[in-house]
Amino acid sequence: MIFSVSNQPMPYSRLMTSREQQQEKVEVDASYTPAEIEIHKRNPDMEADWDSVREEIGYLGPDAQIKELQARAQQKLAEGIAARVQAGKRARDIHKEPGNIFGKLAFERYQAYRRADIQLDAAPKFGVQIDVRIYPPEIEVETNVLKLKGADSP
Repeated sequence: MIFSVSNQPMPYSRLMTSREQQQEKVEVDASYTPAEIEIHKRNPDMEADWDSVREEIGYLGPDAQIKELQARAQQKLAEGIAARVQAGKRARDIHKEPGNIFGKLAFERYQAYRRADIQLDAAPKFGVQIDVRIYPPEIEVETNVLKLKGADSP
């Protein structure tokens, strides 16, 4: 094999003159500027549907419960008034009952207030239906690009 070397430059290469080298100088601002990130997130939504559980146990809705509580309070008040009236009539007719009527009335009142109501609740067959919606976060990132200052750029 024979290799020959010539003084002619390759077709794709080009020699730069000193004037071209001077115009091609570029200044680089390499100072650090951190990226900016914004994260917007929305809280998850959660809704619980208790209707099936309330129906199974026998609870009423909030409005119906308030009406029922009012009716119970009215009934308890009427029973209390009736008991006081009856006790007054018994005290009035002291000669009709043998023994200490006032002691008997006090004992009966004590027993009435001491009475305890016991209520047993059982767990429902069906649980609460819970609807949870989770929203993905919105992330925006702004990166700062390295700026070149040269003859060609503004």
